[in-house]
Amino acid sequence: MKFNIIKFIKKPHFPIVIFAIAIFFILLQMNFQLGADDGVWIKEIEEKGIFKYLYDRNVNWQPGFGYVWFALIYNNIMLWRLISSILAAIGMFCISKYMIEDDNNKIFNICVFISCVFFFLSPYVITSGVMWVVGGIAYLWPTVLMLIALMPFVYALYNKKIKKKGYNVIIFLSTIQVCFGPQILAILICFGGLVILYLLINKKHIPGVIISQYIMILLLAIIVVDLTISAGRYNAEKYWYVNFDMLNTYDKLFQGINWTNFHFINSSNLIFLIITILIYINIYKKNKDNVLLCILAIIPMIYFIINIIPFEIIIQNININNSNAEYWTNERNSYKIENVLFNYVYNTNHANPQNILLKKIDLLPSFIGLVIMLYTSILLFITFDKKEDKFITVVLYFAALCSGYMLSFSPTIFASGSRIFFISNILMIFIAAKLFTYSLNNGFTYSRIASYSFIIFTIILWSQFVLFFPKSILWL
Repeated sequence: MKFNIIKFIKKPHFPIVIFAIAIFFILLQMNFQLGADDGVWIKEIEEKGIFKYLYDRNVNWQPGFGYVWFALIYNNIMLWRLISSILAAIGMFCISKYMIEDDNNKIFNICVFISCVFFFLSPYVITSGVMWVVGGIAYLWPTVLMLIALMPFVYALYNKKIKKKGYNVIIFLSTIQVCFGPQILAILICFGGLVILYLLINKKHIPGVIISQYIMILLLAIIVVDLTISAGRYNAEKYWYVNFDMLNTYDKLFQGINWTNFHFINSSNLIFLIITILIYINIYKKNKDNVLLCILAIIPMIYFIINIIPFEIIIQNININNSNAEYWTNERNSYKIENVLFNYVYNTNHANPQNILLKKIDLLPSFIGLVIMLYTSILLFITFDKKEDKFITVVLYFAALCSGYMLSFSPTIFASGSRIFFISNILMIFIAAKLFTYSLNNGFTYSRIASYSFIIFTIILWSQFVLFFPKSILWL
């Protein structure tokens, strides 16, 4: 018995089992939020019956399979907890399989990394996309199915085959279900199309399975767009953004880009800090003698380090009555470095169409933020050696950004809060895992102190989701 337990613990994907248990412990604290969509949907089911509820939701709001899933679990919270925990683990498992590794030790380390870095996401992305019942069904569940649906395209890039034919059935069923989400549909269409184009340009074999899958995606897209236009969600959500239609196209796009960049720079900055650190490690490892490239590679990392340092706390009560402080703040007290940085360096949401004409300086953080985000994509391209690695990381990086940008043209982005970035954040975990894997393949070793500190910090973050967030608002 003891031997079997030790053997099981040493399995390369064992950390993902621990991750599933960790998610389950979080969800044990959660119940239906009767003051939110959970309560509204339960009431509709009880008053109308399941079939009328499904009809009204799909016809009068937005078509999707999420309503069916909710109808199956609305009177069984434990079933939702189990499914969500298992699906979260499947999502991390899919990401680990995409790393295309055969070394069990590396797979184990990769699984530890992705299981930890999940908790580095913006807290409200996790609370609203996993811990909230409707949020989990609308974001966690379809995002995991999206990772499954992407598998044939990713494998085709690396000239690998899905060995078990039964998986193709799961992949096609997953594709059908997730195509009813606009963000995921856009990712599947763009990523799938670019993969096929890449294979054509490089004269590589295009598996028939991805051709048939892509045709199905396009057909579903036509159906989904038609059904969505006829549904009433867009008009209903204008309640949350009064006079949204009065903004012109440029204003909407500008706000969407700022809102998305603000999320990654100010909310999910920990995951971006991990990504920029790994980019620097990989570039430095290969180009120690190229001082200029190493300096250029460290810029985004420094930007995100500055972003998370609480300057206001660190320098409080320092340099009182200093004339320089008065110059910056019009007050004879401590330097307001954090305010200066927040307003003029990385607060990309500081600018909006209403005040641009009044204060051009409000554009500065928006411009700096956008440059850093785009600059990071260039460094991603430089980091990897293989064309396939360059392609998949850069394309998915822009997919993560654009899945936020595309919501510029809907009041949803302003009504739904952090949860609309759940898909983007999962794609960022994929990119971080790719960078981490690449560092292992290049012989970079992480010290035990660094590894244990990383795990301990993860446990601290996890404990916040167990102890604190179940008692607060989930969908900010």
